[in-house]
Amino acid sequence: MAFALKPALRWPLFALSVAAAAALGWHVLSDETGPQSPGASPPGSAGWAVSPSPAAEATPGLRPTAGTAPTASAGEAAFEQTLEAYRRQRGKPEDHEGKDAVALDELEASLARDPALRGVLMRRLQASADPIEKRLIKTLLSSLPAAEQLAFSQQLLGSADAVQRRDGFELMLQIPGSQARDQQLAQALGREQDREVVLSVVSTLMKPEDTPATDALALVQQLQVLAGHADTAVRSASLQALALWDPSAQTDATLRLALRDPDEDIRIAAADSIAGNRRRVDAMKADLTAVAGNTSESAVTRRAALLAMQNTRLGEAESSAFAQLMLELQAQEPPDSSAPSGSDASGDGDSNGDDEEPSDSGASPGDEPPWGSDEP
Repeated sequence: MAFALKPALRWPLFALSVAAAAALGWHVLSDETGPQSPGASPPGSAGWAVSPSPAAEATPGLRPTAGTAPTASAGEAAFEQTLEAYRRQRGKPEDHEGKDAVALDELEASLARDPALRGVLMRRLQASADPIEKRLIKTLLSSLPAAEQLAFSQQLLGSADAVQRRDGFELMLQIPGSQARDQQLAQALGREQDREVVLSVVSTLMKPEDTPATDALALVQQLQVLAGHADTAVRSASLQALALWDPSAQTDATLRLALRDPDEDIRIAAADSIAGNRRRVDAMKADLTAVAGNTSESAVTRRAALLAMQNTRLGEAESSAFAQLMLELQAQEPPDSSAPSGSDASGDGDSNGDDEEPSDSGASPGDEPPWGSDEP
């Protein structure tokens, strides 16, 4: 005969059985694991993450555990190989051929299609102190579209670190000249307060290959400002850059004033700046002649003024007068200590006569009048 519980007793007995089963399970678990020390991680806690299961390691998409180094991309590996070759050649890949040649085409192609690689190289440029590595990265970044180069340059130019700002200027100067680039360059140059950075930029602008193919009014205006800088070196470099970037008559007045500047270095820089422009030399011949004939000037300054006029057309009397001036200036120069003495110059019978000038030529180096005259 089946024994049936009254409905009123079923739920209390069920609760007692659940509690007994839980107590028995805890006792068995305590016997297997041993006593737990205070602060120890219980089973199933985060401590298991230190040693994930093989299944978890093989499952794609799982985040690697702590201490796992990220794998470099193929582009980064190619860059490292190129950098090593670049270092062996001291940053001059054009001097080497064959197996030592540094081929940048494939790396530039990888850079064009891999935004992650571009980000890696940009971060490395900001962090690196290795000039060879930085030079290679700048060369590679110059292959990017102008807009992308300009954006990264502006990021560097906003840095508080003068080295990064200098890198930003160098990158910006690699971009083909355009109104947008020149405006950004002029604005950044106007904000720059570090003397060495300004000198570096202006010295680059002094190179003829960097002169603009189009109008660069913003940059010319900034160079006009720097031509009045308090630092002599900055003023000197800015004058020479200004003469290249603005060959028009507008800059003539600035150069004419510079020829009369109290600072001799500025007067010399002005004469050197005038020398490269035939129109400017012809327009300022009287100013240059006044400097060359001024006996209170140093021989160096007078010579600079004379040399500025050597490619202009002069009359016979002018050519003769300038040749005489050059002889006088040469006589004022100290003797060259590296030149052989009279006894050494005479040599012995074994000397090569092909290297000697004939003694009866009647001409000295100073008599050569390339001063624009029509004389042979």
